[in-house]
Amino acid sequence: MKTIIITVAVFIYTSLFISAQTPVQKPEKIYNNALSIALTNLPLGNFQINYERSITSDWAIKIGIGASFIDKDDRKKEGLNSEIYLKYYVLDKDREKKFYNIYFSPYVEYRNTSVTFYDEDTYMGAFSKQVVTYNSVGGGFLFGQYFVLGKRLVLDLYFGGGIRRNFSSDADNSLFNGTSFQEGYNGIVGKIGLDIGFKF
Repeated sequence: MKTIIITVAVFIYTSLFISAQTPVQKPEKIYNNALSIALTNLPLGNFQINYERSITSDWAIKIGIGASFIDKDDRKKEGLNSEIYLKYYVLDKDREKKFYNIYFSPYVEYRNTSVTFYDEDTYMGAFSKQVVTYNSVGGGFLFGQYFVLGKRLVLDLYFGGGIRRNFSSDADNSLFNGTSFQEGYNGIVGKIGLDIGFKF
């Protein structure tokens, strides 16, 4: 009986000692939010900040808000824009541990832009100040790759396209409508972007 009691006591003591020596593993922190800026918008005079929130391991929502300002000799442009993306990750869905992630995303966007320019009066030989306001809505589909570096730094590379419909204060919408980079454009548009930011 004595031997049994001693054996049990030694076993309990050994178990407690081993437990005390074993380091407690802290759960790895998961970052479900990210802030980024749209690098590819900067050369176009637009500064846009994006916020992304992971909903599940498969889905995330991204919202972007931007402001534009260009002041050239003959034209000044200023405006605001907003975008919403619904991302579905199809590869490497654990975005905290994987280096890269492939996703598809529909998007919608809204832009409000005011363009000020000077129009020459051919009869009077003078210039008159003109202001045209553009409101446009659009949407489409994107394919992207989301890189996570060191668990916190993120790069979001994407491309795709969609359509844009413009509503202008210019009655016949004959101004600034030649290409998809211009404010008065209606039709099919391409979209490519690179965002850089951090997770928190």
